[in-house]
Amino acid sequence: MKTLILATLLVAPVALADVLPVRQLDNQIRVTPVAFYMMDKKGGEWEVKTDCEVDQVTRFETKSRAIREGTMIRVTDNDYCEVISVELSKKS
Repeated sequence: MKTLILATLLVAPVALADVLPVRQLDNQIRVTPVAFYMMDKKGGEWEVKTDCEVDQVTRFETKSRAIREGTMIRVTDNDYCEVISVELSKKS
């Protein structure tokens, strides 16, 4: 049987990829026309770009424990989007 790991940022943090220095994301999300930004517990802001246009983040689910290029995430009630990139924001 397949086990799906669903992480909801509104309830619990999600782990970032092992190569990133900060592993946990807090529930702070800021949305712009080109990407959305997640604040980690250490105050760093991560820019997440997907192949979907994100106007508002109403939920955050992933089948993976890591958020990195190629990860499928659901940020609204629509279908899953693919993560194109996760980078430390230059604004943080």
